[in-house]
Amino acid sequence: MRTWLIYTLNLLMLSGCIGTDVVEDPLFEARLEITPRIDSLPVGQSQQFMARYYDETGSRIDTPATWASSDLSVIDLDAQGFATCLDTGNAYITASIGPIADTLFLNTVGVTNTTLTRMGNFVDGAAGYRASGTATLMQDMNGALTVEFGNDFSTSAGPGVYVFLGKNTTGPFDYTPGNMVMTTTSVQLSPDRLMTFSGARTFQVPASVDI
Repeated sequence: MRTWLIYTLNLLMLSGCIGTDVVEDPLFEARLEITPRIDSLPVGQSQQFMARYYDETGSRIDTPATWASSDLSVIDLDAQGFATCLDTGNAYITASIGPIADTLFLNTVGVTNTTLTRMGNFVDGAAGYRASGTATLMQDMNGALTVEFGNDFSTSAGPGVYVFLGKNTTGPFDYTPGNMVMTTTSVQLSPDRLMTFSGARTFQVPASVDI
């Protein structure tokens, strides 16, 4: 009986070690990035900031961030990352998701932005179609353009919803599934129709388009 018990205990000890020796390291460190990367904001002007979160696989995850300003008398900042410069001075804005954070330093004296931006709000369309939220057109110091929808973006669902950058609100907007069509009045930014109708997202703009 004693030999049988010892043999059984040995088996249990061996089986308990199986599968516990190998721990795979993550491919990347999770990170958060505030955009646009500007270093100043003139008094009286506003800027919608975005927080891009990338997980351990390098994938971008749409997750709301917590925003904070180091000096609300200089840079007022709401819960969605919308900043307004109230007075001259310096301030840090911080976006965080759990322990992951990013900080951007802003001065309010001179205009030395490393990016040019244009920001607007979505409005409802015809025939009961609804849209709301913010969109920002950004040009970096190399001239590359992107369009970013804020976390507050939302639109009516539909079987053929595409994204265009246009010179006017009425089009025409000619779309080609799987392609990016450019005309004299608009450029198709989404090569395929939208499958989700809310939340942040980013679109690249063809190089021939000027801000």
